[in-house]
Amino acid sequence: MLRMVICCGGGMSSSVISLQIEKAIQEKGWQNEISIAFMPLLFLEAHQKEFDIAMLCPHTMYSAQEMVKKNKLQLPLYIIPARLYGSMSLEYLREDAEDILKLYEQTKENPLHFPGEKFLEVKRNTSHRRWIQKHPVKK
Repeated sequence: MLRMVICCGGGMSSSVISLQIEKAIQEKGWQNEISIAFMPLLFLEAHQKEFDIAMLCPHTMYSAQEMVKKNKLQLPLYIIPARLYGSMSLEYLREDAEDILKLYEQTKENPLHFPGEKFLEVKRNTSHRRWIQKHPVKK
C-alpha cells in the first residue's frame, strides 16, 4: 500500500485536496492500494513514520527546506508544482508519488524534484512520467 500525506501550511487546502483524492480512491476501488491523509507541515515531523511519502503544497517549499536542513524529516518530500496543485488526478498523483519514491531511493535528496524540472516553470498538467513520454528530453 502506498501511504501518502498531503501537507500545507495550516491544513485547510490540503484537507480539500485530500477529500477529492479520497473520493477518487473510493470510486476506483483502490482502498487497499493507496491511503491518503492530510495535515499541516508542522505536524509531519511527529508523524513521518506513518507515511511513505509527503506531497507538499507549493507554499510550503521554504518551510520544508528549513526542516530538511535541520534534519527533521527523513521521508521523501515532493513539493507539488503550483500549476498542478488542485488539478491533478489521482492517477497522475500516484504516478508522481511512485516515481519520486524511486528517485529518492537513488538520491536521498530532499525535497525532491524531477530531473530538469524547475519548480516555478512546470508546464505539465499530467504526471511527469506521461509528460516525458509525450515530450522526450533532447540530448
